[in-house]
Amino acid sequence: MANLNLYVISGSSNSFPVTALVGLGNKANITIKPLDPTKGETRTPEFLAKNPFHITPTLEDEEQKFVMWESSAILRFLAASSDVETMYPAADAYARAKIDQALDYRQVAFYPKVQDACYPLLGFRKAFPEGDEGVAAKEAANAALEATLKEFEAHYIAGGKFVNDSALPTIADLHIAAAIVMIGITSITLSKGVEAYMARVGAAVSTWAEATAPLEGYIKMKQSA
Repeated sequence: MANLNLYVISGSSNSFPVTALVGLGNKANITIKPLDPTKGETRTPEFLAKNPFHITPTLEDEEQKFVMWESSAILRFLAASSDVETMYPAADAYARAKIDQALDYRQVAFYPKVQDACYPLLGFRKAFPEGDEGVAAKEAANAALEATLKEFEAHYIAGGKFVNDSALPTIADLHIAAAIVMIGITSITLSKGVEAYMARVGAAVSTWAEATAPLEGYIKMKQSA
């Protein structure tokens, strides 16, 4: 049994899908190690020696001198030893291929729109400008994200309970739903279909509420500031 260290930022929508998966049970012995970027903990010489890109999640097997990062890759790696086999079915190459497709869609098409609309409001990048310029930039980012949400609903969850018409949640749901949590910082109102999808994820994944709590708490703090 492998002994692994999982470095995360607890409120990160890239980190907490992994902690949600790990919390469901895993054959590996995984130690979760939270990092606080506001204290420079992702930029220490020790962490940069492990991951020069200073991002989380980062997964490490010290004994094997093995380190990897990128959230989708880590989800795939850990799903192989997860106690919930349906998260990434080992015996179904077609199901895994569709999960891979959805994970790539999340990173390439979906998440960039979330970043553009949400990051300036969350303090993760430069804020929208003041005045008319900022209003226009925010409206454009929201419009692009709303279009992407409609696309996601129409092509990934219209025919079933979870992504790819799956009857059970997979790692693709963990990763995409985590990005949708961030949208709470915006003025966007989720459609009934997406709201119902998020409720299904929360009901089906026993670790979801605990995993999402830090980000949801941070959003509430930013909104009340």
